[in-house]
Amino acid sequence: MPIVKTLLLLYLRRYPNRFRLSQLNFLSQYSWLQNVLAEIRTELFPDAKKQDETSLEAVEPTAPDAEVLQILAADIRGRRGTYHVDQWLYQRGHGYLFQGSQTGMDRPVVVKEYLLNQQFYNPQELRDRQDTFEKLAGITLADGRIQDLRVLCPLEAIADTHASHRCYLITAAQDAAPNLRQCLQTRSLPTAPTVRHILLHVLQTLELLHQQKFRLPSGKTRVGLYHGNLSLDSVLWVDPSENSPSNSPDPKPNHNNPDNWSQHAYVYLTDLALWEDLFAPPTVSSPSTTSANAPFQDDLKALGQIGFDLLMGQPDSTADPLDDAVWHTTPPLLKDVVERLLAISPPFASAAAARLALLRFPEDDWVPNAPPDSDADTAEQRSPRWWLFLLILGGLGLLVGMIWAIWGRSPLMARSQSPRTCCLDEIEAVPSGRFLYTFIESGSWEYVWRQTGIGKRDWTLKDHFRQAYPNMDLVGQTSVSVEEAIAKVQTQAVDFAIIPQLGPLPADLGSEAIAYDGLAVFVAFNYARRNQGLPSALNGQLSLEELRKLYWGNVTNWLALGASPLRVQLYAPTNREAREIFEQLVLNGQSLDDPLDGFDSTTIKTADTFEMLRSIIRDFEQPGTSSPAGSIGFSHLSRIFGQCSVYPLAIDQDDDGQSAIQPLVLQDGASIQPQTDLCDRKGTYEPDTRLFQTEVYPLAYPLIVIYPRDNSLPPIGSKFVEAITTIEGQWLLEEGGVVPLEPIDDSVGQPRLDTP
Repeated sequence: MPIVKTLLLLYLRRYPNRFRLSQLNFLSQYSWLQNVLAEIRTELFPDAKKQDETSLEAVEPTAPDAEVLQILAADIRGRRGTYHVDQWLYQRGHGYLFQGSQTGMDRPVVVKEYLLNQQFYNPQELRDRQDTFEKLAGITLADGRIQDLRVLCPLEAIADTHASHRCYLITAAQDAAPNLRQCLQTRSLPTAPTVRHILLHVLQTLELLHQQKFRLPSGKTRVGLYHGNLSLDSVLWVDPSENSPSNSPDPKPNHNNPDNWSQHAYVYLTDLALWEDLFAPPTVSSPSTTSANAPFQDDLKALGQIGFDLLMGQPDSTADPLDDAVWHTTPPLLKDVVERLLAISPPFASAAAARLALLRFPEDDWVPNAPPDSDADTAEQRSPRWWLFLLILGGLGLLVGMIWAIWGRSPLMARSQSPRTCCLDEIEAVPSGRFLYTFIESGSWEYVWRQTGIGKRDWTLKDHFRQAYPNMDLVGQTSVSVEEAIAKVQTQAVDFAIIPQLGPLPADLGSEAIAYDGLAVFVAFNYARRNQGLPSALNGQLSLEELRKLYWGNVTNWLALGASPLRVQLYAPTNREAREIFEQLVLNGQSLDDPLDGFDSTTIKTADTFEMLRSIIRDFEQPGTSSPAGSIGFSHLSRIFGQCSVYPLAIDQDDDGQSAIQPLVLQDGASIQPQTDLCDRKGTYEPDTRLFQTEVYPLAYPLIVIYPRDNSLPPIGSKFVEAITTIEGQWLLEEGGVVPLEPIDDSVGQPRLDTP
């Protein structure tokens, strides 16, 4: 080990201090190096002790004034119990945290005290704020289910009846856990896998917040909530393995564990803007009220800033994310995700899309680029490779060579150097026997699986599998919803399921993506004699917000959207899968069958996809009527892109009219336009695979295979994924109308398809 220690010192000293710490923390993810790195840390950073003292001072809370501390040792009475205030903790956000307990139950709680500034409000306004606080502070799922959202939801909100400027929020003991700001001040720089772990946890919580239907203490319900106050202060690090009370932060940095961010910790969100903003000074505007973005996008952008600060290793980093130099040790995949969260690159359409982008690559692929040369002297120091030969002579050349082989290769290169298996019949160890699987009735998979003429003659995808695996009998059965399909896999009624990815999955299920599909929103197609055509009048696009207004009944005439003076006729497919996806991606979880107050859902006509296409044309061209309808519908893109009776609209995520995404492109890569003659050019346009693979198209979604995480069962689910993601399998899926996981190189030629 002395040789390793010497070589590590030589290697790390080549970097300036600002790069050296990042490199050391990256190397610390290898357990066999951790003890050596702990030994050389003080040699590399002789001022570490002084920095630790500075860090300790930074996290030491400043004692509040007597006004705040009045509640110490007091009992606060609420509707659900009495709470004794034991100890002052620190200030967070607009309130002050105290450790307490619920009397009679000996249950530890956190009491957060809010003080309204009496200079800004008269007595009546103070009472109104208290009343609003009690009505808003707290959320539960509207259907009564108990689910850990990893949000610190208040146990009780209490307005002080004796002091109109005081309010108290009672939360679980985890609310006293260290937040990410405190962790950055007391722990080592988090590694890329740690940042990924944090982002995944927060994105999963945001998925649920943004999509579920919640009930407030007032009894009112809301479909989808945004956090609105995401920051390093409102994200908590809850580590069950830490023994300190309430998991509170240890002010002494632990350098014996270079990455003391446990991968077994949980990330909780706290301090939602829903109630926290009630106590913001009136002179300070809340981000949720000043932002031009949709609230859900603001949450993603705030999370991007959190991720960036974690990677930079300091709260409120002044580094410029547009400067490539600051990303020197960040893996390209993680850099791409954080840039999209920050909206530097095309933003994610949803928290679900961002989370899927993180899950698409295993942790082993998150390997950073080598840092750029900081100056000419550093570059000169890097050129000699004498230390590599020394390693070889020392008997460690192979080991270090492996490290550099991984280091010097980007994840994308690594993936490209592992070519996919060519054909279905090349997959080994395929289980024999009869296996059950399920898919959504009339959904994307059933359409592809049963389509004829895939690959050759009148063959279906099932025929290709039967030829490749004669001893494997796949028996499909339909489910009416994604929820039912998941339940069948969990109860082992089936061996696996193929479903659209709409949200987080239960922890006992594994999942892998096999292809992409999307929804298309369409209106009657333009042609020369058709006056008042909607494609041209809408400039070929709609925003998600406009689409919501249409299907929520807020717009009944196209003139309100700046288009032709036609009455709106809404269509929805009978297909349950398409409806469920539309409800999640467009309507924020609101059911088409359970509309908002004041809107009659019977005004939405239902039909199967092909009948819907015919009806939309008939509505516009009704003979003998003075008020033709401008009809609009939606369905799976895989079912409509080969026809020309309707025009698929581009979808604008940001409602700015500048960033609408058209899912169909011509052979030259140009997007179709309202003036494009789709009938004349049939067969020359197709889905833009890049928009689906990167999920830039807002209505794109992955098709995934889910299966039990149980090694005692035959691995039929994972083997099916292995087969369908071969070059042949992906080519067959593309023939069936869905988008493959990666572009299929036409230069390779069509995969082998043996004639029966």
